[in-house]
Amino acid sequence: MAADPVAIKMQGPDIWPGNRLAVTPISSTPISNANDNTGSFYAGGTGGAGGAYLAVTVSAYNAVGNLDAWRNNQSSTPLGLAPGTNATRISGDQGNFNGKGIALHVKTANLAGAPTITPRIQWKDNSGNYNTIWTAAAAIAANGDKVYLLYPGAADAAGWTEVKQTAVPRVFRVVLVYAGNGTTDVVDTTCDLEILL
Repeated sequence: MAADPVAIKMQGPDIWPGNRLAVTPISSTPISNANDNTGSFYAGGTGGAGGAYLAVTVSAYNAVGNLDAWRNNQSSTPLGLAPGTNATRISGDQGNFNGKGIALHVKTANLAGAPTITPRIQWKDNSGNYNTIWTAAAAIAANGDKVYLLYPGAADAAGWTEVKQTAVPRVFRVVLVYAGNGTTDVVDTTCDLEILL
């Protein structure tokens, strides 16, 4: 029997004798979609019959039947600028695909009266309930930028306002807890974050 040129050697010691598949790009122009996290995706031929494709992706299972593309650090702004905040603000659900922790930034400006803002992270459990897993140690009572690092094993505060050794779950939300008289105690608030690998 003649050797099959596209056979892949699946057993035996990791040496070169035997049939194997040599992977070589068949076009020098990647045609990957920016949203699919494809490492390499080359096309050959004119499409349709006779076209050839090579795709390399990195994915991970987060639950049974739930395959997600591997992501790097992801930035977002769960709570955009809200001038004159005089009530607690709650973000929508945030999705964490494969991150371990987050860097959280809260900006306050144009403070009037005596309001305070206390950042909080809540985990959404499988029953749809929100559970507070972290609350900042100190309320924010002045204009400025506060940065928090929530990450397993984090130890050195360095330039962070606060560091907490905690993991970030699959689904969570950000809460800025307001305290004040609800009328003249106001402050502009913004919150952004980055999910960290």
